[in-house]
Parts: sequence; C-alpha cells; structure tokens
Amino acid sequence: MTETELLEKRADGAAEEQKEHHYAEAGMALRQLSHAIKNIMQMVGGAAEVIDYAIERNQTDKMLKSWDILSVNWKRLRKYLLDIMDYTKMQPPQITSCDIHEEIKRVLNSLKWIASRKKFKLQVQLDSAMPQVGVDAERVGLMTLNMLLNAIDHAEDTTGIVQLQTRFISGQNQIEIRVTDNGAGYSPEFQQQLFTPHETHQQRFSNGIGMMLAGQIASQHNGHIGLECRDGANTLSAVLPVQLVS
Repeated sequence: MTETELLEKRADGAAEEQKEHHYAEAGMALRQLSHAIKNIMQMVGGAAEVIDYAIERNQTDKMLKSWDILSVNWKRLRKYLLDIMDYTKMQPPQITSCDIHEEIKRVLNSLKWIASRKKFKLQVQLDSAMPQVGVDAERVGLMTLNMLLNAIDHAEDTTGIVQLQTRFISGQNQIEIRVTDNGAGYSPEFQQQLFTPHETHQQRFSNGIGMMLAGQIASQHNGHIGLECRDGANTLSAVLPVQLVS
C-alpha cells in the first residue's frame, strides 16, 4: 500500500468514526427528549379526541379551544423531529450569495404565532453596512431561529425583551448575529447543557436539541457561538466567516 493510499484509508476511517459519533449523539438526543416528545404527543392526541367529540356534537367553542392546543403542540412536535433529522444529515452547507437580512426577516415573520401566545418585546438592529455574503442562508436562518426561541423562553414573562443584532466585521470578513434576552442569568448547570440534548419545560417554545443544532450550523460555517450571562441579560453571539460577493 502506497503512502497516499494509507493516508486516504486513515482519512476514510476518521470520517467513519466521526459519522458514528455523530449518530450516537443523535441517538442520545432522542433518548433524552423521548419524555418531552411523549408529552407533546399526548397533548396532540387528547386535543384531537376532544375535537372529534366536539364536531360530532357541533360544539364550536370546545372545538376551537382544543384546536389551539393541537396547533401549538403540533408545531412543537414537528420542530423536534425536523431538528433531529437536520442534525443527522451531516450535509455540508450550500454556500450561495444572499442578503442575510432577508433570511432573518423571514425568520422573524415566522415568530408571529409565538408572539400571540407570549408577551415579549422584540428589538431588531440590522447593520446597514451588511454586504451580500456567501453562506447557507437557510441554515443560518435556522441557527438564528433556534437562538431566538431559546431567548424567548428565558425572557421575563410580563416584561420580556429579546434583542436581535447583526454586525459585519469588515476587517475579518465575518458576520455576527447576537441574540439577547432580559431573563435571569443562566445557571451554571444550564450553561453546561445548552449545546447538548436536554429536557425543557413542556410550555417552552425551544426544544432540547435546537441549540445543539445551532452550534452544528455555526461549526459547519467554520464559526462558533459564544455565550455571555449576567443577571438580566443573556447573550448568544454567533460569529461566522463569510465569503464576500461583489
């Protein structure tokens, strides 16, 4: 076996080992989240049964009330499963030229259903100097969404504020996406588990794999997500190298 063939074999072995480790993490995530998924499925099933009963008896009020429960929990269940599927794909990012702010605006628009259920104030500051950049816009949008959902969950219930900021770091060809909430400082335990599979309260909008997926997306772009916590302000900061597009 030549030296080149030996290096290729080692590379293939390392890639296979990384893939096995990746799937093991995904399996651990499913085990960790199985209880939460079961609870959501029970909520969906119970609401569906009530709707069937209400339709038979033409009880519109009961049907509408149960539909709200069904709709919310179906969205949460769908996101759990889609995040798991996305995490296990292990596909490289599809880099294309984009206006990243357009993708972020799409993400913000998708939060309307949450805003109707939890009172919080969203403050958005988009860097006017942001150029066209080469990234996987859809996945960066998914990363941003999971950062926002995490912040929304931790914002104060009655005076909640979530801030989203973007910044172009011209000297380093990087973009920064910062998400800050005004909740109590994350506990040391929560900080340690944030980027790993973990249980969440059943009323939360984020899930126990969303930030793990966000971290994966940042890593795929050769970037990272930092965390800064203090009482009354928790900030997630994603810094991604980008290709500039003229």
